[in-house]
Amino acid sequence: RVRAELPRLNDWLASYVNTLAGIAGPIEGLISVTRFFMNNPWPDCYARQIPVPVGTKFVEQHKTILRQWLDLLLPASAIDVNETKFARRFGLRDGQPHRAIRLLDPQLRKELGLPFEELSLPLGLMAKLPVRNATVFIVENDLNLLTLPPFYRGIGIRGEGNAVNRVETLRWLNANRILYWGDVDVDGFLILSRLRNFFSHVESIMMDRDTMKCHKDYIVGGNNSAPPAPTNLTPSESAAFEYCSQNNRRL
Repeated sequence: RVRAELPRLNDWLASYVNTLAGIAGPIEGLISVTRFFMNNPWPDCYARQIPVPVGTKFVEQHKTILRQWLDLLLPASAIDVNETKFARRFGLRDGQPHRAIRLLDPQLRKELGLPFEELSLPLGLMAKLPVRNATVFIVENDLNLLTLPPFYRGIGIRGEGNAVNRVETLRWLNANRILYWGDVDVDGFLILSRLRNFFSHVESIMMDRDTMKCHKDYIVGGNNSAPPAPTNLTPSESAAFEYCSQNNRRL
């Protein structure tokens, strides 16, 4: 059936015989969904809206096989090779990730037309905010975000750990001061370095050896991670990273 309907998968069939045996049951649905994408590249609908007679969770349940097939069959223009999530890779609609933000200045809140001090927005909508002449705090912990004090023309954003690179879409960050306040541990410095790949002007807050020395009673064990030293750190940040890495510590 696969050779007859999708002959360009012949090499895949030869390499994945055992895998194919395990998907004999849903094979007709897999062929139908694949044909839909081939006939409708970048369909701009939700997975459950695909007009193919399969279960509502079919695409989610079989996304590993579907991705392998679609990567081989679709034109390059129908694949976002930088995306690993199935929906975004092949042009399906996907609920946009939200980010929590806090407006730390009533005047800035009024200027942006936001009636609330605290809210969450999809990154796509956040990117449209006309933020200017502001100080942007990117923090990794919810409590840090919730307890940021009033600050002239200040705005706080939750960084979401390793997903911090998604704030690259907030192009207005290029024209505003950015202060990053993350965990003082190996992972925190890796995230800081990654953020500077997109915004080289990022400054860190309380992420150095002096901070660790002042609060040494609160230093605890780390997670045994010992990656190579990141490149986008200041000398003081690098010293803190080396201490955390070599001694398995975190503040």
